Amino acid sequence: MWILSSDPERRVREDLEDQLRAERAAFKIIAESSLGDFDLVGLCQQVLNGLLSTLSLQFGTLRLYDPDRKELKPTAISGLSTRLANRMAPCRELDDRRFTAAWVARNMKPIFAPRVRNHWVYEKYRERMDELRIRALLSYPLIGSSGDLLGVLQLVHRKPISLSENDRHFFVTVADMTATAIESKQRELKLQKSEEKTRALLSVMPDLMFVADRNGMILDFKPSKRLELLMPSEQFMGRNMDDVLPRKVAKRSRGYMEKLFETGEMQVYKFSFIVKGGRAELETRLVKTGEDQVLALVRDVTARRRAEKALMESEERYRGMIEKQGEGIAIVDASERFFFANHVAEKVFGVPEGSLKGRSVFDFVEAESREGIREETARRIQGQRSTYPLTILRQDGEKRHLQITATPWMDEQGNFSGSFIIFRDDSDRVRAEEQVEEKVEELERFYRLAVERELKMVQLKAEVNELSRKLGKEAPYRIQEEEL
Repeated sequence: MWILSSDPERRVREDLEDQLRAERAAFKIIAESSLGDFDLVGLCQQVLNGLLSTLSLQFGTLRLYDPDRKELKPTAISGLSTRLANRMAPCRELDDRRFTAAWVARNMKPIFAPRVRNHWVYEKYRERMDELRIRALLSYPLIGSSGDLLGVLQLVHRKPISLSENDRHFFVTVADMTATAIESKQRELKLQKSEEKTRALLSVMPDLMFVADRNGMILDFKPSKRLELLMPSEQFMGRNMDDVLPRKVAKRSRGYMEKLFETGEMQVYKFSFIVKGGRAELETRLVKTGEDQVLALVRDVTARRRAEKALMESEERYRGMIEKQGEGIAIVDASERFFFANHVAEKVFGVPEGSLKGRSVFDFVEAESREGIREETARRIQGQRSTYPLTILRQDGEKRHLQITATPWMDEQGNFSGSFIIFRDDSDRVRAEEQVEEKVEELERFYRLAVERELKMVQLKAEVNELSRKLGKEAPYRIQEEEL
């Protein structure tokens, strides 16, 4: 006996079959777009073409959102002439109130208007709908897994359409799957750009690099153009460190690797190694890249070590020359504090070796000399070199008289940072000059006394001669006119 199903049951079954067919069509569109060798633009174009073909609509756009510029950029356009595409699909700013795509993006809500004139969207965008003769509109926001806007998908027809629930479900399914595919493709592009950037950085790095597991097996290797090893780089791959490194170097490297895995902190060590061209000084840095893997960066520091040694020797020679100078040499900062002084300077200021650094010049001068020091510093701030005398008072109470020559000391940006000072201790000369001045003053006093005595003798002689004449006697003294 045959039992015929009722009409409602048949309709339900037909609806389910239609829905299944729609989902299959949606999966087909996404599968063909995602699995094909398409870039992001090609993916969007394939999806748009598939939707228009399946739903029998005339034209559409897929705009991707640029979060930096806050614009919807037309990525795929279908069914439009170039002239009409330029009118319908320029970049849309989200705050542009004239376009439906901007509204959908701002509100992240879809518009289903199979009969535009019966929908609120017509009242809001009547002028543009009539201008472009839009009578059916499907607009849907493409939203990523984290809720961020990816773009807007729009399909348009110039006649009203009949949009069944299955058609609507199909459109939403394709749009959501498209969002997932776009997000995946964007991640791929970001990863690709990141890998390209990483490769570019690695290519210009002079370091030799290799990845090894905890047992010392070399899993990956990047040679260095500056560091030519004694064996070809490809021979390192798949071999153990113990087989390619000298025994002492391998043992030492193993020790640092174990310490790295124990502490998780980067390990740095140096060793010598025979390479093409002779012995090289190498610096190795070990960092963890996984639970049981380590990345080693090996850099040739031979030239740097030689330069450091040469610089050290040069500094020693320079320091020796400074220390052997008979004059005091010092550098003071803008606040008159010493941050360098040679041995002669420390001896002149009467302080123990190494204790002048950090002291202020004002610690060694009397109050009336401080203003003069500030005036001299002001000249050097203006870039002027100056020479001037300065009297200091040492801690033992002895005064020293210095002749200062000060030059501005500038930093790398050309800003004043202090003064470079060369000074000579003129104390002995000053004391000798003071003694000479004292002797001259003493002689002048004696001379004045002698002259006064002589004048008095002449005056007395004149008086005696005058009295003798009054008595009628001959004057006993002959007085020259110049004496008078």
